Amino acid sequence: PWVPQLVEGVGVGQGDAGLRGAPGAMEDFDDTPVFRERVSHLEKQAKLLKGEIKGLIAQLKSYTQAGVEYGEHGRAFAEKTLEFGRVIPAIEGIGHTLKGLHNLVNTVNAQVTARLTEPLEALLADVKQLKVAKSALEHSEDDHYAWLSKSLQARAEGDAAGLAEIDREATKKRGKFDMLRLDYLGKLTDITSRRRFELLAFFGKFVQDQVWFFTEGLNLLRQTSPAISQVMSDVESEKTLAGKERSGREEAKIQLLFDAHRLP
Repeated sequence: PWVPQLVEGVGVGQGDAGLRGAPGAMEDFDDTPVFRERVSHLEKQAKLLKGEIKGLIAQLKSYTQAGVEYGEHGRAFAEKTLEFGRVIPAIEGIGHTLKGLHNLVNTVNAQVTARLTEPLEALLADVKQLKVAKSALEHSEDDHYAWLSKSLQARAEGDAAGLAEIDREATKKRGKFDMLRLDYLGKLTDITSRRRFELLAFFGKFVQDQVWFFTEGLNLLRQTSPAISQVMSDVESEKTLAGKERSGREEAKIQLLFDAHRLP
């Protein structure tokens, strides 16, 4: 099987330059030790990316699931608050505010799924497809070197009659091997490049969504601030009234006790 190996004699600096830099000549694409080292480096990067993405997706799904549950319970509580508002009208405004806030939670969860989780899953699927490309490359390599061996054997045996046909088939196999090798390198390069800029873009969108959520929530609270202030004012009024009623009851109780014990 075609397994890239690090090659003795290639320095770290030279290897990194070869791996990271764009090849400038066709010989850079030949099946050489340096080419295989470049592929090996990219495969390691793709493997790291695969692990990173799987961990992110798992955590994002846990995050959004918690958000969904929080939003559902929050909206249920808001509905109960609205029902209570039918008894105490001042509370109705708070119920609408709570409902609006938890609707925002639902929206931001959907944004996280659409703008972060799903694109990451698509990128992960592309990384997994590298295995298919490498398998096709390995089969093509086996065919190429098998026909190359036949060509060398025919020459060694002086089989001039069959040599032309063997060489034609060997050339086809070599062409296919070259194309698949370059295709595999292209896929690896594309995946590792996307690792650098797509993950940054995904996280940028995630932060933007969080900023939107808190901004919209703050705007909603500001819009209902007068109603909330009125509720708190009513609370103080109700507390004062309740205190006066309590004092009145205590005074009446004392008066009753005094009257009960007063001498005739």
